[in-house]
Amino acid sequence: MPSLAQQLQSDDCRYCSVVSKSAGEDPIGTAMTADQWLIIEVPRPWSDSPWSNKPELESLLQVFESVERDRNLYDKLRILAIAPDKRQSKPGYSHVFHYRRPARLFARYQLELYCLPTEQVGSLAQALFFDRVSLVRFDGYRLGGDRRDVLVCTHTQVDLACGRFGMPLYKSLQRDYATDQTHIWQASHFGGHKFAPTLIDFPSGRFWGHLEAQHLKPLMTQTGDRKMLRSCYRGWSGLEHWGQVAERELWQSEGWAWFQHPKAGRVVQRELGSWKLKWVRSLLKLIPTRRARDLISRIDQKTIWAIVQISAATAVDQPEKQYYFKTEVSYNVLTQGNSGVNAAKKHFPQYRSTPLKQGSSI
Repeated sequence: MPSLAQQLQSDDCRYCSVVSKSAGEDPIGTAMTADQWLIIEVPRPWSDSPWSNKPELESLLQVFESVERDRNLYDKLRILAIAPDKRQSKPGYSHVFHYRRPARLFARYQLELYCLPTEQVGSLAQALFFDRVSLVRFDGYRLGGDRRDVLVCTHTQVDLACGRFGMPLYKSLQRDYATDQTHIWQASHFGGHKFAPTLIDFPSGRFWGHLEAQHLKPLMTQTGDRKMLRSCYRGWSGLEHWGQVAERELWQSEGWAWFQHPKAGRVVQRELGSWKLKWVRSLLKLIPTRRARDLISRIDQKTIWAIVQISAATAVDQPEKQYYFKTEVSYNVLTQGNSGVNAAKKHFPQYRSTPLKQGSSI
């Protein structure tokens, strides 16, 4: 894998991830938040959309349209594609992963895994989300076993950095860490190409970025110096943005065992810095439309600070522990969101999270 120094010598293209890393941008708080994941093996080539020009997936696109019409499902589901892998793929068949949040507190998503004829993927997706009684029809394609699946973004068609730096990472992981229980995949875009190479580690649902060779052993073995990985952690998808920043502090203070504790989080208070924004946000919450939800998300991006509660079950038969943090914008960094010689630089906020004792003043 190329080091940062080697990357900076590449003057043929301004890779956004090189600019980001040289600016010292912290990736924390950029993991996608999801209660469910649908991950589908899709043959290449891919355009910027892996679903385009795939006649065998037409019925799947119809299911996607149904998902978009279901407000609750659409908000909590994320969909990705993975490329076939010679170690485990079968011509004419597709792996389909459905990860679900199993409970309020959790540490790992619950997996339903199938490998079935590609033309049946749409029917399976329909059953998974809208007709679970009919899933029995697919029992013959169901796969079991305790497994780990690592998804590396190599989606060059979305951003050049993902191909340039994602492919070396993918090859390193395949060579050194792929086993019968640990599977490495090339994945479609899941945000954060300025942190390339970037990956998602399932079933935990943890996002990592700005990875170099020295980071791989502690990441894959979950041992060793976690401080070395602090600046590579994008966050856990079981929490929203503000909670992800706080959760990193708990991992750093509690150790690797923290990742195994079932947990959940919520924002208990936020400061938008403007009474007008607060008033508009309150009104939008009464409107049950996607447009209103999108506007709320845009308003929430203007949050100055938030009080976050993290609940965790750290011991069997013991009450949940409650942790409170104040997460706030610390400063802004000038960096680049996309690759390209003429890509504009913008200021992006950086965050810090401070633990609070219950009853502490804000």
